[in-house]
Amino acid sequence: MHIDNLTFNDTASQFGIFINAAYSSQSPGATDVETNVTDSVKLLLDSAYGAKNIRIQINHDVWPTAASRDKFLTMFKNLWDKGFSPAVNILWNQPGSQYAFADSTAYAAFVSEILDSIDNRSNTGEHMKPGIVVVENEETNASNYINTTQAALNKYLGMLRQAAIVCHNKSVKITNGGIVCFLASALTWNWLKSTYDTSVANTWARKVFKQDFVDDLNAGTYTSLINLGKYLVGKYALVNYLSYINIHWYEPVIARYWPEDSTSPYDPPYNKNPDNLVAGALDSTIQYFNTAIPSLKLITNETGQLGYSQSLTNNMVNKYRSFYTNGGNFPIVIWYDGDADESEVISGAKALHNTISTTSYTLRNSGTKFENKMN
Repeated sequence: MHIDNLTFNDTASQFGIFINAAYSSQSPGATDVETNVTDSVKLLLDSAYGAKNIRIQINHDVWPTAASRDKFLTMFKNLWDKGFSPAVNILWNQPGSQYAFADSTAYAAFVSEILDSIDNRSNTGEHMKPGIVVVENEETNASNYINTTQAALNKYLGMLRQAAIVCHNKSVKITNGGIVCFLASALTWNWLKSTYDTSVANTWARKVFKQDFVDDLNAGTYTSLINLGKYLVGKYALVNYLSYINIHWYEPVIARYWPEDSTSPYDPPYNKNPDNLVAGALDSTIQYFNTAIPSLKLITNETGQLGYSQSLTNNMVNKYRSFYTNGGNFPIVIWYDGDADESEVISGAKALHNTISTTSYTLRNSGTKFENKMN
């Protein structure tokens, strides 16, 4: 059952997976390296979890190469035939390398070519298409793009507008690349300060940031970033045919930008619970975005956990489910299933699985819990 037929009335229809490299255990040894499983094994792992959505990606640099193009289209069809609705990140360049935003006309033509190529792979008469197209990845992330100034983001907005027209004409949903957790949180702090007062905003900020960051917010260190984010959000509200607003979010959120050489957020004086979401953090962020853009609900094509706790997995799935059933936010939730670098003990994402080899994996306790929640 594909995305157009999903009512999101069950958890598996709401959730998806983004499989990435993982260590062979939760306690990697000195010689252990992050390893990805092959595409064929990814299909098995995807099916094991039981979620109905999955994130895959293609970029313009490799598309002209027949082998790369065929690999992507074959993967898409294999996923489609198994009942998945792939969420497709369409990138202009290789992920992991800084590059400039593309010409909007060229990007829109690329999106159109991909969608036509996917549909042409159908051999059943059924129209094949992504569950959603995601335009680039983390559009304000300076690690991804050479320039993230307002002028550069105007170019990105042009890409988004033109791609949205293409997707609308082909009855495909579309969203932005993903507002990162830090910016989403800073925008929420600024909104709370404007709507209520500084005290309310700072009380909330201490839920999601170490005190140093809260001090920096009040000192104006992030004013330019916040203004850029407000500009972008305001422009998203004006993009015709945009389906959702996409944010990226990890829990417990206070750990996401926590310095690794500092005391833990789970110790005094913060005493956050490693087995649960930070209470009220994401709730207020939803309020901000729903107020800023009332016409669009939130989704996330990248969320995940910053620890191995299966209780955290359970609570996150329940919370996202609640957000959808009580307000319609997050009809699409795609879980990042990969390990950050071993040095990111506190702040890094943790996979749901162990990659034993490129052709072998086991589920961690968190992965087994995720699987149970989907079934």
